[in-house]
Amino acid sequence: MIRPRFIYLPFPYQDELLYSVLARYCSRSNQRPHKLACLIFDKCFVILRADLPCALSAVARKTKPTWGMTAETILKELTLFPFYEPFLPKPVRDNRMHALLLGPCRCNIGTKAYRVKSPIFLRLCVKCAESDREELAETYWRRVHQLPGVIVCPQHGTPLVSTLARIQPGRTECVDASSATFGNTEPLDNLDIEIIQMIAMRCKDVLFGKKNEWDGKTSATDYRDAALKRGIQRLPGICSPNLFVEKFLAHYGAPLLTKLGMLGAEGKAPWLRNMFQNNSKQIFHPIEHILVQLYLESLPEVASAYPFGLGPWMCPNPYATHTEKYPIQKLSIRSRQDKTYYGRAKCSCGFTFTTHGTERDNPRMPVVEQISSYGCTRYLYAQKLLRGGSSTDQIAKILKVNPWYLQCILRAGSRKCEDPRGKILKAREEWLDLLKQDPECRVTVARKKHCGLYQFLRKYDRDWLLCQKVPHNAHIDWQKRDVEWSNLIATTMKTLGQGVAKTTIARVAGLNLRIFNQFGKLPLCEQAFNKAKHCGKRRQNDEK
Repeated sequence: MIRPRFIYLPFPYQDELLYSVLARYCSRSNQRPHKLACLIFDKCFVILRADLPCALSAVARKTKPTWGMTAETILKELTLFPFYEPFLPKPVRDNRMHALLLGPCRCNIGTKAYRVKSPIFLRLCVKCAESDREELAETYWRRVHQLPGVIVCPQHGTPLVSTLARIQPGRTECVDASSATFGNTEPLDNLDIEIIQMIAMRCKDVLFGKKNEWDGKTSATDYRDAALKRGIQRLPGICSPNLFVEKFLAHYGAPLLTKLGMLGAEGKAPWLRNMFQNNSKQIFHPIEHILVQLYLESLPEVASAYPFGLGPWMCPNPYATHTEKYPIQKLSIRSRQDKTYYGRAKCSCGFTFTTHGTERDNPRMPVVEQISSYGCTRYLYAQKLLRGGSSTDQIAKILKVNPWYLQCILRAGSRKCEDPRGKILKAREEWLDLLKQDPECRVTVARKKHCGLYQFLRKYDRDWLLCQKVPHNAHIDWQKRDVEWSNLIATTMKTLGQGVAKTTIARVAGLNLRIFNQFGKLPLCEQAFNKAKHCGKRRQNDEK
């Protein structure tokens, strides 16, 4: 049942924190913050943090008659989560959103793991506070003023003033912004005000979900392409992270980056190079993304990230026929020791070559510089000519090779271009025989017996080979293991006596502690450990 006192809960102002709404309510009604927080979060103990409060589903349920807002709306409009959301991988984003909506009130969502640290105290803008008092007769805590990396007010450009109210207090407290005690103003000595204002405006845009050219383009590949277009390259098409780091540090300056906590030991920023490396496990702070994006936007586009075009390309192999017009999908850029560059490509027909550019009249046709392999196309073309009645000398002239080399092509092609399906079927039979030799059909045992066969199937028939793997732990007799381990646990308990911790019993018995995660398969072991727990409680009651 909804308590009547929540009917008088004030409606949130624009860009107001949930913490600020509760603080204004406590100030008006003279209610204890801890009592209100426990009621509205439906918990017995709550420490309310200002930036990312958790258990928002309970808040939405209690405030529905007053606000009519869902838990997701509260999360996006009354917390700082929208500032972090665009830069998180989808699994991480869903996990952290679930923690904020349904998790305990003190659950950790990983913000402390960032290099850039969040502000310790709540901050406000003096001009915004004066304007609020004139229009609303009170002021409130704005979300944008609490963002990491925001030093000035995005609207007025004035330095933010710290107060004595903590963003993550050690105990439940709700300090109203109208009665907050001011602390120190953040000094802006030796800092570029224009850059600071630009950073604050971009942080505000991210918080409010304003679209820009970087929407969905925050991967290492996107940043490399943007840097290449702006001339940050050691060769055409090859990005230079070292050059980018050098220019980035010179653009922002050490004082600003130090103030934001983005410089490591000896004034270096190792995280900056990592932003150009494809690593899905590496998560960067939003302010790190914002600074990189703003710097790239400040540079004009002077070059192309693709000196050979965007592709796909036509195949320059004269001996191949393709059903599709542009069979080459990828053309990689390489560099030489003399600091020149070239492209390397491999067509679906097996034609592998290097190129230094494309034709002037046809930008989709690469100009061949050096040929590494024709695949089977030249052999098949020679066989076609032989069946047509041409002599080897005539074929050699057509292919522009000498007759001796033509014989080498024919001999090598007969082996190389042989249909592998017969070999694959034979290899499958041999592999199944090897698996049957082991009673548990383990792949590792069969691989040790015939590693070459395994490598052949792994190369030419990988999907079938993976399907033959026995699921992990499928060969384990869990019922037998349960009986053996439960007897071992009972024997160990008799040796150690009563009142011993379960982890101690497992260690002395020589069992891995992962046994506690496998009780679904080991019911007798679970009963044995529960018996130890009850014996310990009974002993404590007897002593009392």
